[in-house]
Amino acid sequence: MLTVLNVILLTSMIFENQLDMLRLNFRLQADRLAVTVLPRLQRLDAGTLEGLGALDRLLLENHILSYQIFDDAGDIAFNRSPGAPAVLRAEGKIDSGILRKTYELRSERGSTREDYSLDLRDEDYSAHYVIPLTSSMLLSQKPVYISAIMKVTDFEARYRQLFIQSGIAAGIVFFAHVLFALLAARFFFRRIGYLAAASERLAAGDLTARAGWDVRGRDELDLLGGTFNQMADRVESTIRTISGLNAEIQNELAIGKEVQEKFLPDAAKLAEWNASVYYRPLREVSGDVYSLFELHGRRAVFFADASGHGVSAALVTGLALFALERGNEHAVDLEDLAVHLNSELVSHLKTMFYMTAVILLIEGNTLYYTNAGHPLPFLIHEDGSIEQLQTTGSPLGILPQNEIEMKSVQVSTGDRIFLYTDGLVDAVADPDAEVRAVMDVLKFTAGLSPEETIARVVERFEANAEEIRDDVTILCMEIP
Repeated sequence: MLTVLNVILLTSMIFENQLDMLRLNFRLQADRLAVTVLPRLQRLDAGTLEGLGALDRLLLENHILSYQIFDDAGDIAFNRSPGAPAVLRAEGKIDSGILRKTYELRSERGSTREDYSLDLRDEDYSAHYVIPLTSSMLLSQKPVYISAIMKVTDFEARYRQLFIQSGIAAGIVFFAHVLFALLAARFFFRRIGYLAAASERLAAGDLTARAGWDVRGRDELDLLGGTFNQMADRVESTIRTISGLNAEIQNELAIGKEVQEKFLPDAAKLAEWNASVYYRPLREVSGDVYSLFELHGRRAVFFADASGHGVSAALVTGLALFALERGNEHAVDLEDLAVHLNSELVSHLKTMFYMTAVILLIEGNTLYYTNAGHPLPFLIHEDGSIEQLQTTGSPLGILPQNEIEMKSVQVSTGDRIFLYTDGLVDAVADPDAEVRAVMDVLKFTAGLSPEETIARVVERFEANAEEIRDDVTILCMEIP
């Protein structure tokens, strides 16, 4: 497209410029010839044989091979045809257009002016003259004129030559562009294509992709190719290093997951306590933790959620379980145990880590509990009614002097306790609405086992979760 456009523009400019100069030169030549020949014609007497012969020779010398001599009435007296041996007598009427030219050469009084008429025709580079003549005995006494046609053959040749030169110029420009395109494709665009293909392969994960030509550093593209190859080498090395480190981390996380699960109650203990658990870490390790233990011979439950998720949160849960085991040795009641846990976390957590937690203690028909900023647990009575265990203190690990109150509620055998972490309700746009929805599900679980109760809630969770952003843990147990 560039070649064709340049050829058209270049040849049209050259041709038009040369053609204008040729036309201008032709007009100048025609005018010069008329001015040169006219005075000599006016000194010749076309009415004598000698004058007529001299007139014929003069016109032939100036490339005028065809002419007619006529009077102002339009009657032709003499005619000279191309190729004829001489000027001959003739009869007939001159062309009306030529006759009109004679009218333009007359003055208002009818006398002939010292002037001529010239009609230039660019299509065949011919000049049509109408020139007044002097005549005597061979013609009538009327004004006499000559209509002559001059064809400048050298202009025609130059016109044809201009076409040929324009064609040659167009061909040279075309082949020059084609040659440039081939060279550009060979030395420029081909390498860009290789570089683009290598970039796409590298972006798709092919770490072996490299610029595929002999990079010798001769020009900027070679420099770019060399730089790309160096970059690809570094990317490959870095990714392989990262992949190795990631494999090590995954292995360590797998070990951490296995260790963390060892701290959680096993299936046998859950069955012994008539409890069921849904445990879904967001990553390999979790910030959710629960424990079933006894405090002075009474059944107790610890259910907590460390801020964040992943390794950092898992480490906090490990610290909490260690503090729970130590506090269980000397704690008097749940309030004392919660204060001890808070003190341990505050002394060890120097950053903005904290933990929400619920501690439950079952003694006969009374359920004692503390709630340190945790989502409100549900107490599901056998008749289907539900009540929530309210917050009794701030999250653990934030305030050194955290006043955590212990409260109690009456329960009956067969009642169920439903504990959950905020990952259950944070997976939708409106967590508060999701809490109410979970409560609605629990209203229709009267008479169901803890395992069946969790199954109903999990079914809704998996069907409606938009984006799971945190660990999800559910613990449901039945009051013995």
